[in-house]
Amino acid sequence: MEKRILPRLLVFLLAVSALACDAGGPLAPGGTVSITLIPRFSALGGLAADSPGINTIRVTARDASTDSVLPLKQREFRVSPDSAPWRLALELEVQGGAAVQVRLVIELLNVQNGQQSVQWSGQVGPLTVKVGTTSDPAPVELVRGPPGNLAITAVQIAEPVPQLGAGDTADVRASVQGGSAPTQVFW
Repeated sequence: MEKRILPRLLVFLLAVSALACDAGGPLAPGGTVSITLIPRFSALGGLAADSPGINTIRVTARDASTDSVLPLKQREFRVSPDSAPWRLALELEVQGGAAVQVRLVIELLNVQNGQQSVQWSGQVGPLTVKVGTTSDPAPVELVRGPPGNLAITAVQIAEPVPQLGAGDTADVRASVQGGSAPTQVFW
């Protein structure tokens, strides 16, 4: 009796696996999705003359429902500071045949002597992506500073700013509401 059950069980499991693959289920083979990002500086900021030049752009892809990091074929891009606006062609590795909701975080970096500093950041999504499709280019509005600045809802200056003349300096403190560590305030 046991000899007849094992082959039937094996045939049943193979049939279920084949159906899951045909239906685009979780056992379906994965593939790549092409996404183009176009970073744009916020109308509030523009590229500040005093900020170091952008020479590297880093992109992190996350599953919007689980927040887990998704694999990109290329995560960092070397760019010329003089070539903005940049177009980043991403290839996202997606498992299974089902559509995935993706959130992309972009960081514009200045890298010198092995030291990285985030100058601008932004995020786009969630975008619905599926293997074998190409998304329309996604504009990404950038704000000055690290990704922690993206969730800032208010900035409060701790004390009145004294009137300053050309070349004068003053220490000024500010606190932020919202955001996630680290945040950075620019004047």
